[in-house]
Amino acid sequence: MPPCPFVVGGFPVAGAFDKLMPPGGTNVRTVGSLFGISEPVMAEETMQPLSWQAHPARERRVQAAGALGVIIAFCGLIYTAFGSVGWAVVSMAVLLASLSRFFFPSRFEIDEEGITARYPLRRMRLKWAVLRRFAHDRHGGYLSRRSRPSRFDAFQGMHILFGSRRDEVIAAINRRLARERAA
Repeated sequence: MPPCPFVVGGFPVAGAFDKLMPPGGTNVRTVGSLFGISEPVMAEETMQPLSWQAHPARERRVQAAGALGVIIAFCGLIYTAFGSVGWAVVSMAVLLASLSRFFFPSRFEIDEEGITARYPLRRMRLKWAVLRRFAHDRHGGYLSRRSRPSRFDAFQGMHILFGSRRDEVIAAINRRLARERAA
């Protein structure tokens, strides 16, 4: 049974009021607030974990085809210049590795403690307590440990991709950062 959302004199009240609880658990009401008598007492809100996967090359096929075309053309140029298939293959591997977040899927998870990113070549985790800023556009966002933009942002934060769950991810991050600032 979910925790009782009603508080009278600092103590939770169970029983008949349990039926008034909305689906999903906790609430911000007191018994008196139902009858217009007292101010609400904030109950602790728990956040459900949110997981998603982003695969930009699959989501933006035209850009992926253009990027592959440029990579193949560059590898052809390397082959022509050096006459070596080996150097062409090495250059293709380096270019694909440098664009791994675009060509291969990345997985993300938001939970009570922080946010985890599993990129093709590495894993990263940041706790909510250290995050100060969230900037985003239509494809992804950047979580920073600094409150203002800096040259060191590339070394201090996390780049995330939204995939098909853009609005849901932005809302979850904003909600969690607001809770962290209020604490």
